[in-house]
Amino acid sequence: MGEHMIFGEAMLGDTANGCSASGLLLYCFSLLHLFSSVLFFFFLYFFLYFLLYFFLYFFLYFFLYFFLYFLLYFLLYFSDFYPFF
Repeated sequence: MGEHMIFGEAMLGDTANGCSASGLLLYCFSLLHLFSSVLFFFFLYFFLYFLLYFFLYFFLYFFLYFFLYFLLYFLLYFSDFYPFF
């Protein structure tokens, strides 16, 4: 019983065979903590994955769009074909 004192099992009481309500409670809370931490890192992974690809596509699309637009503009501007008035 002494090894479980840090979890408060000695304060809540222990039965003769070593099974206690506090041990079951500790087990359930540890499972809950494991499940919540797994869910947290699962959603954190997908949130960071979404942010990475959102900004990647966002900046690639806009910078590529404006770069090609101004490249076309200056190529036409300095070429013999001059459609600008």
